[in-house]
Amino acid sequence: MNIEILLDKFQLKQNQLSPEEKITLENWVAAINQNEITVDRIKIFINGLVENVEKEMTEYSPKTIIDLLFMKRRKQQLDARLRCYLMLREFLSTPERAKQAMERAIQNIKK
Repeated sequence: MNIEILLDKFQLKQNQLSPEEKITLENWVAAINQNEITVDRIKIFINGLVENVEKEMTEYSPKTIIDLLFMKRRKQQLDARLRCYLMLREFLSTPERAKQAMERAIQNIKK
């Protein structure tokens, strides 16, 4: 995020801010920029989702007759969620694998 863009949004100029306000704004922008969404952060988040579904799948035990009746449906829902998360993870790792394949091909040419 750029400070100028943020100030323009509210029709402000940097010279209208006090020194303390400038420092505060710069700190806020720096903090926001550090928390940008990256592919690596998305991968970590998806891995957490996969782990949660796997945990649910292994720890689920029906407690009532109703739970027992809906156990198949619950398993299907968990399977579907897990498949979606795994496909997302696979999609995000494709560029890395393409790069690795290209590096291996170049190494083979070198030999």
